[in-house]
Parts: sequence; structure tokens; C-alpha cells
Amino acid sequence: MRSVEEWLKMYVHPTGVRLFAARETEKFARALGDAEVAAWAAEAVAADTLTQKLELEWLGKKDVDTNVRDRAMLVDNQVDSALGALYNHFLALRNRLPATNPQQQAAANLIKHVFPKGVRPITTMPFEQEHSAIDSILEQLTTHFAADITALGATIFFDHLVETQAEYTEVLSLLNSEPLVFNEVKVARERGKLLYAGLVLRILAKYFDDEDVRNKLLKTIEDQEARIGARNKRRYSHTSKKADGEGKDDENSDVDNDEFDDFADDFDENYQPVLEVPPSE
Repeated sequence: MRSVEEWLKMYVHPTGVRLFAARETEKFARALGDAEVAAWAAEAVAADTLTQKLELEWLGKKDVDTNVRDRAMLVDNQVDSALGALYNHFLALRNRLPATNPQQQAAANLIKHVFPKGVRPITTMPFEQEHSAIDSILEQLTTHFAADITALGATIFFDHLVETQAEYTEVLSLLNSEPLVFNEVKVARERGKLLYAGLVLRILAKYFDDEDVRNKLLKTIEDQEARIGARNKRRYSHTSKKADGEGKDDENSDVDNDEFDDFADDFDENYQPVLEVPPSE
């Protein structure tokens, strides 16, 4: 059985491992008639049940955010194109018509007030900033230059910008609609790890003079600790082989280094127990 010093140097147990071990500890405590330890374990289970829920939500949110952000990039390009088409229409009138032409003068005045630095400073902004800037441009054009838009033959370009901006508004609202942020997951994990470690320390303190009961209550946690240690050693061994230029394991192994790294990455991502654990008796 582990010494107190060894317990104080535990590996970090992922959420799925903590949940499994805390549930088993609660079962052992109830079987022993120790309601106090069972309550401690139940508190750890409740905390990490929430942690696991948030982790799964976060993984789903990452997928949603990736899809929505891809769509936002597409719509952002469409808005850039629509804004550029409107600006270029006014620019052509200003540059190609005589200075005495009323349309040239109207186009020059509009550009001076609405697009003093062209459109590049706007189209290179982050999503939300560009969206706000275009809202301001549309409001300015509608309020002060509505007649000029018609007189200069720019209605089709203006309407297209309005349509793409509406789609931009929709996709950005989706991008920013998820309330869950990763900090919530981190806070839940830290609380789960704290209660899990506290469960171990409380058992050690309560049954310091009763090794038999202490060993029974901590058995599942100790088993998981051993499995995580073995897994880390295997991963370190495979990493060392790669650093030495060895591409695969020895002839007796059916897993090569790349496959093992994939397994290890899956473990880190999904927070599941390291190995298949048989159900408790």
C-alpha cells in the first residue's frame, strides 16, 4: 500500500477516472457503514459529474464554433466584396467624369465623408469591428446620401451590401451566442480535483491507525494511480524511442509509436479512464 508521502505526490487524475474512483469509494464506504466518507465521496462525484457535463459541452461548442467561424469567414469575404463594389462605383464616377460634372462632384463628396481612407481599413478589421463599421456606413448613407445613391446609379450595390450585412449580423450572433467559456470548464476541473484530493486526505487522516479500512476505501483510487503511472511510463518510453530515431516498437509489439501517440492524445482529449476497469464486486 502507498505511503502518505506517495499519496501527496499523486498524478493528476482526469475527470472520468476521478468519477469512477469516487463512485467506487462511495460504494465501499456505504458497505462499511461509514456515512461520513460516503458523503465526502458523493460530493466529489457530484462535482465531477458537472465537470464531465461541461467538458462534453465544451467539445461540442468547439465543433459548433469551428463551423460557424468558417461560415463567418465566408460571409465576411462577401461583405468585403459588396462594400468594395459600392466604393469602386463611386470611385469610378469621381475619377472618370469631368470635375464639372454633378455626378463627379456628388461622388467625390460622398467618398470624402463616408470613405475618406477607402475601404481597406474597414475590410481588414476583426469580424465584430467591421460589422459595426459597416452599420455606421449604412446609416450614414441612408441618412445623408439616399438621394445621391439613386442619382449615381448605386442602388443595386447599396442593396447588395444591405443584404450581405444582414447575413453578417446573423452569423456573428451565432458565433457569440454560446454562454459556455473554457474558464468554466477549468474552474469545474479544479474544484473536482480539489474534492478528489480532499477525499484521499480525509480518508488517510480518519483511518490513519486502521490500515485495513484505509486500504479498502482507497483501493480503487490506488489502482487508477498505478494505471496512470504505467501509462505515463509507456508514453515516455515511446517518446524516447522516437527521439532516438526508432520508428516502431520491437517485434513483439502490435502498436507503433504513431498509433500509441494517437491513443495518448485521445486519452488527453476525452478524459476517460486509462484502461478498461472491471466492475467492482
